[in-house]
Amino acid sequence: MAKLKAYSVVVFAASAMAFAALLIVFLVVLAVAGLDAADEVWSGIYPGVAWLIALIVCSKFMTR
Repeated sequence: MAKLKAYSVVVFAASAMAFAALLIVFLVVLAVAGLDAADEVWSGIYPGVAWLIALIVCSKFMTR
């Protein structure tokens, strides 16, 4: 049960980290290229890639 709780904390932290990263990228692209280009940040493969990178980072630092 403790391992399940630890895994759920890692997944939750990765989701929050990925959302924050996507929000920052969205705001930067919005300022540089406009709304049409910034809208592409929330679709396609970008959310999946951001979540996988955040999951790797969180699992590395939070499972110790």
